[in-house]
Amino acid sequence: MGNATPYFYGAIAPSWLFLPGHGAKPFFFHRHTVPKAPFPPTPPVPKGSRDMVICPQCIQANPSENRFCQYCGTPLTVPCPQCEAPVRLQQDQCDICQTWLNQPLQALVLDGSIDLFQSRETLDEEGRYHLADPPEIRAQTFPWLKVMDTAPDASSYLEETLQQETEAFHRLEATDKAKISDPQLWVDMGIPAIARHYLSLQDSFSTFPKLYDAWIRPDHQILLFEHRQDLLIPLEAYCEAETPLLEQLLQWCFQMVQLWRELVPIQCCRTLLEPTNLYLDEDQSLVVEQLLNDDPENPPALEQLPQLWQTLFSLGEQSEWQPLYALTETAQEGSFNTVSRLKKALRDLAPEGIAELLTPGELEAVELQPGDVMTLDDLPLAADLNPEELALDIEGLDESSTSEDGPAYPLDIENSEGNIASADFQSFTFPEEEEASTVVLPMNLVSLEDAGLTDIGQERDHNEDYFGIRTKIEKQENLLGRQIQGRGLYVVCDGMGGHAAGEVASAMAVETIQDFFQEHWGETLPDEAMIHEGIIKANDVLYRINVRNSRSGSGRMGTTLVLLLVQDNQVAIAHVGDSRIYRVSRKWNLEQVTVDHEVGQREIHRGVDPDLAYGRPDAYQLTQALGPRENSFVEPDINFIHVNEDCLFLLCSDGLSDNDLIEETWKESLLPLLSSRANLEEGVRELIALGNKYNGHDNITAVVVRLRVRPNLGLQ
Repeated sequence: MGNATPYFYGAIAPSWLFLPGHGAKPFFFHRHTVPKAPFPPTPPVPKGSRDMVICPQCIQANPSENRFCQYCGTPLTVPCPQCEAPVRLQQDQCDICQTWLNQPLQALVLDGSIDLFQSRETLDEEGRYHLADPPEIRAQTFPWLKVMDTAPDASSYLEETLQQETEAFHRLEATDKAKISDPQLWVDMGIPAIARHYLSLQDSFSTFPKLYDAWIRPDHQILLFEHRQDLLIPLEAYCEAETPLLEQLLQWCFQMVQLWRELVPIQCCRTLLEPTNLYLDEDQSLVVEQLLNDDPENPPALEQLPQLWQTLFSLGEQSEWQPLYALTETAQEGSFNTVSRLKKALRDLAPEGIAELLTPGELEAVELQPGDVMTLDDLPLAADLNPEELALDIEGLDESSTSEDGPAYPLDIENSEGNIASADFQSFTFPEEEEASTVVLPMNLVSLEDAGLTDIGQERDHNEDYFGIRTKIEKQENLLGRQIQGRGLYVVCDGMGGHAAGEVASAMAVETIQDFFQEHWGETLPDEAMIHEGIIKANDVLYRINVRNSRSGSGRMGTTLVLLLVQDNQVAIAHVGDSRIYRVSRKWNLEQVTVDHEVGQREIHRGVDPDLAYGRPDAYQLTQALGPRENSFVEPDINFIHVNEDCLFLLCSDGLSDNDLIEETWKESLLPLLSSRANLEEGVRELIALGNKYNGHDNITAVVVRLRVRPNLGLQ
């Protein structure tokens, strides 16, 4: 939501937000405290105002051509953030540049009738969430309704309520922890009870829709989610139209079994058993439309999952997927009555070379029955883990003992040489990670894409910017779908030195960097020492030319440098000067990952107030560049990033980043490029056009790199 609305889904995790019985991460909304008003007494939106503009001050309807309210004088238009054209307050999209002004969302109506919403203009009484579709479309999609959030920077009722109840939750944690997951507690707060499950699951699993807002009214309940329906394909329809590979089927089955474990404690296993509730996202990973509560009198059994697979995937004895069909037949007989056993059976069907679905060192819960005997080979740990490295939580509990984690059973642990331990088993952890509450799954790179463009700008007569892109990708298809091994080298340089010197310096720096890493980049991502060596090599080449040509002062050619190296989901970033690298992701929004090497930033680093630091006449003078000075004066900043979510990197010269242009426009210009359906070439062209429109005083260069990742469920 940007800086104005810092949503932190799962970013901060106080202990009271762990809902008992949940295996997923906690949730947390962090925001200023707002006076609680569950049902604000604002007037309803006037009827018959579809073609009118509603004044936000007096809630009166005005003719659409009015720029100011005819009743109170309040402005009825806002400038488009992209082109600054005036746009009506309730208008979703700019007529001039087609930029979205309001955020599209998907509403799910619980315990309500379509009749409640057929004649309404908004979903809520306060008039914030506008119904986007005409009544005839609403009737077809109900209980789902498309809405537009006209105040995306404002806090939601759900967010405010959870923030206000923080102190109460802390008290419950100390006195009655189980009460936190009590559905009545949430209903009393004016929030549908099932919302607590979405909040608990959504940060750990992209399978579930992200909850945006929720509330209860006397005649209905509302859940508001991010709008993603346009990107989803019904799994049933996909299987009818396509012939999935065995690896794809195994991937989806394995994912369902993994999710089953999370849904059992919250009694929502039916979520996976309704075919119409299962979808594929743009990367053909399984997602669900909504959580569905189980019948408490007749809860689903794990054996129903294999039964669903037979129908959903049209499995049969004569089909090409006969081994999977045989597994489903055996499973329905009760042979795989635990998640662990069913996962192992799926693992055994995997093609040769990718059978292990658990990464060595990764922890998985173990399901046991009283009297079970387990060998070390059965433990979901690294194969080379020694018995003495196991930390057993032995409390001397008997078979009837229970804990917050469930019952504890006597367990015999054996190796191939005999029995080595017999104890009441509750849990095991890695000795060095006993305090960790969750295990972070390693990620696989599934997509690495890039695009770059440079432009002379509006005022220069030649282009001193230069960029380079070198990418190498190896693809493979396996149990987890498509995976790739990717390597990329991305460089942007902004030259200086007058006449042709600047463009020579930038081009030589890029080519030197490329040649260096082509020779020295081995099997792994270059370390800090190697990256430093490559940058110093580029500086040395330029500096020697300056010395040889007896250039001095401002006559010496030089260049800035930003450098991005990618090896799978590992990234290295280095820079010299004031060219920048930004990172965009849905979790962290926009982040500038380089700090300009200029006088103003140097003074801030020394403790000077930013206003004073940038009040100096030389505030924007570079403190570092490649070429003007000898190697000992060049100190590149080098950092490393482990990519664990889809993200977009932007490398750019100051012709694009000046005047906070990226900070002001990233939601429209960069955030949409996160989607794999977005065309990066077109996106870069639009960035250059944006720079020319709002800056244009300098050369403009942009290189974008998109990394998409998925959890590694165990490939070595």
